[in-house]
Amino acid sequence: MSFSLSINYDGNCRDAVTFYAKVFEQEVPSFLTYAEGEVLLSSVNQIPEKMKSRVMRTCLNIAGTPVEFYDIPDTFGFFQGNNMVLNISCKDAKKAKKIFELLSENGAVDIPYTQIKDGRYYGMLEDKFHMHWMIKTELNKFEI
Repeated sequence: MSFSLSINYDGNCRDAVTFYAKVFEQEVPSFLTYAEGEVLLSSVNQIPEKMKSRVMRTCLNIAGTPVEFYDIPDTFGFFQGNNMVLNISCKDAKKAKKIFELLSENGAVDIPYTQIKDGRYYGMLEDKFHMHWMIKTELNKFEI
């Protein structure tokens, strides 16, 4: 058994994943478009012209977790919501702060990145692609 996460977008998947690859210091992954993936689908599902250049699938490994990204087909309907929070936990407070600052560019900070009572750092934000993030440091008794 394994666990992964899928995140859908409404046409801006390529921009979002390129941004996340930069934040997490990874190579920009390859993108399978709906036009390229059309041969994988049954002939009953005709791909609308406007969907052909959109992302059918791509993946990044973020902090050891595979995350799959795609542009959702119009037939399924896109619902932007806050039903998902992506969590990043770092041992290094400076690295966590850098990630927080990069993700918050052109986004909205819900809880500023600050030190909390137990010595850890913590912050929450919504990035420019409307994804919600919790960035925190792990508690290390030798760093307090």
